[in-house]
Formats: sequence, structure tokens, C-alpha cells
Amino acid sequence: MIIDVPKPLIELLFVRDVWGLPVGRDLPAADPQPDRGGSTRPGRPEVVAQWEELWTSALEHLAAPTDDDFWGLRYGLEGIDLPSMRAWKNTVTRQIEAVGAEFHHAPETLLRPELTTAERRGLKSLILLPVQGPYARASGADQLLISTTTYLTPAHLRPLIEAFGQ
Repeated sequence: MIIDVPKPLIELLFVRDVWGLPVGRDLPAADPQPDRGGSTRPGRPEVVAQWEELWTSALEHLAAPTDDDFWGLRYGLEGIDLPSMRAWKNTVTRQIEAVGAEFHHAPETLLRPELTTAERRGLKSLILLPVQGPYARASGADQLLISTTTYLTPAHLRPLIEAFGQ
């Protein structure tokens, strides 16, 4: 089972939240909220459509992200406070790594039987998103997109895993 926090999606969540883009309406706000720093939304009207297109592309390439899945590499860093984005990415990544370091409390340990059954039914990966509250949705036939809160709360994660592939 692969547990992943895809960097292109993290970057896109940062951009969405600090620029206040009206996109990803089914996706809760980032958690923790990123510090905007000096980030300001560029005046280009196509920014919203570009974000939505790139989000879709990044979801399609979760198994093997390309450079084109990163906002900064595709559209440049105009309007992005790079130190703020890096600090937020590090915070988000450290949250997940801290749980993994506590092996006996990690969801993979606590839910081992459920995850094993879900793997037999085709679940290959859990994609973690740093968004508020419980959140989950399928991404393709073999992945679940889940919030960090869902991942860290066995009571939220267990029913999703048990229901996978049924």
C-alpha cells in the first residue's frame, strides 16, 4: 500500500488558498491554512481555468508526476511567495512523517486487517491532502484521496477502507 502526499497537489492547494481562487469547490480549505506571505494573485483572467486544468492533470498523473504538473514549472512563480510555500509544504509533510514515526499509532498498523482486505480488492494507494475536516473520494479505480484528518482518525478511515471495492 502506498501512502503519498503528492507535491504537485500540495503546491496547487497552496496556490488556490493564498490566491483565494474559486476552484475545487468540492475540496475543503487547506489545513493548516498557509501563510500568504507576499503571495498575490496575478491579474491574468485565465488563472482559474489554468488551475482547474492543472489539478485535473496532476490527479491523472499521481503515480508518476511530471514537471508539467507543478504550477511553478508550468506557469512560473509570479505571485507566489516561495519561502511561504516551502514552509507550508514542510509543515504538511512533517505532520504525516511524525505519524509514520510512531509505528504503533500509525493508521497502517491500527488498520492492518482492513487495509490488507482493501488491497486484495484493488486499493493501491491512499493520497493524502492537507485539507480541513474529514474528506474522501475515489480517484480512479485503485486510489482514495483523503484528508490528513481522515487518515489520522481511524474512526473516519476504517469505514472507507472497509467499503473499498464492495
